[in-house]
Amino acid sequence: MATLRQQLQRAQSLNKSVAVDDVFSVIREIEQIILDKNREQLFENSQDRYGNVLGFYSYATEQITHGSKKAGEPFDAYDTGSLQEKMYLTFYPDGVGVFSEDNKAEGLTSENDGGEFSTWLTKDLFGLSEKNLREVIEKSILPLFIKAQRNKLNL
Repeated sequence: MATLRQQLQRAQSLNKSVAVDDVFSVIREIEQIILDKNREQLFENSQDRYGNVLGFYSYATEQITHGSKKAGEPFDAYDTGSLQEKMYLTFYPDGVGVFSEDNKAEGLTSENDGGEFSTWLTKDLFGLSEKNLREVIEKSILPLFIKAQRNKLNL
């Protein structure tokens, strides 16, 4: 058991830089959870990072797909090449970004001029909604961060 002085010294070693390093380590550890949550948001809930719908299928799409995609249903984003499989996180000094290496990703996330993706209602596909981010923080990031801090304090 540590003395009060030892615990105080350990506590003083915790600072912003250490905390930031720990948070980034935790995020790197749960990278797959973040990507899976973004995939769920896009491909199952048909929502962008703000919770807005991605777009809606047209009557023409319903005809082309022989009814597997009904007119008026929200886009599910499954038919966008390898968008889902090629999603990844990029780490910056002050944040984390979600992207995809799929060649269609740029067209989906940039302002378009009536091209192939002009029916998409958003360009904000990547990143977690407030609700999903809060869930990932509470269920995944915070417990691992607290564990790391407790380990540093030998608690």
